[in-house]
Amino acid sequence: DEISNAQVTGDYDNISYLETNRVPISRFKAKTLGDQNGHDISKAFDSNVSSFWASSTVNTETVKNTITFEFQRLTTLDAIVMMPAYSTDNGANPKTRRYDGFPTTMKVYTASNNKEFELHTIFTGTPARTDLWDRVQFVFRRQITCDHLKIEFTEVTRDVSFGNDYTAACGELYLVQPP
Repeated sequence: DEISNAQVTGDYDNISYLETNRVPISRFKAKTLGDQNGHDISKAFDSNVSSFWASSTVNTETVKNTITFEFQRLTTLDAIVMMPAYSTDNGANPKTRRYDGFPTTMKVYTASNNKEFELHTIFTGTPARTDLWDRVQFVFRRQITCDHLKIEFTEVTRDVSFGNDYTAACGELYLVQPP
């Protein structure tokens, strides 16, 4: 499936819903290609909007940032919700926002029972500078059930906040289960 990402709506715009239905960090291990000092992957799951994960690996034609999840058991997901890294220019009229390390193309792969990863969904889209999105939803057309998940940050915006290069970054990352 190829789907556009979007500003959060409905339940995905409700922090209480996200916190209640996110896969608890105790139920998975997350691995990346490398994290910047002080911005390790655990920051994406700490429920702290002031902390950020930032990759230390620059996206190239041949290397794409990934987060690979190993779940303790089969896990069903409806969506991924991300709080992107951003900087808002409050002096502009209208206000503008620069999204840093934002996935303009994000591929989601699944695997179960020691099988190879298979592409499940490709998400595309870039908020406009005047879009002031605090969170972005990546909602699957079909639920995912897997014991391994890989998020590939295929194309990202320049990450001015964390190194000024094409590295992936985010504040919070919610793997949202059905209620």
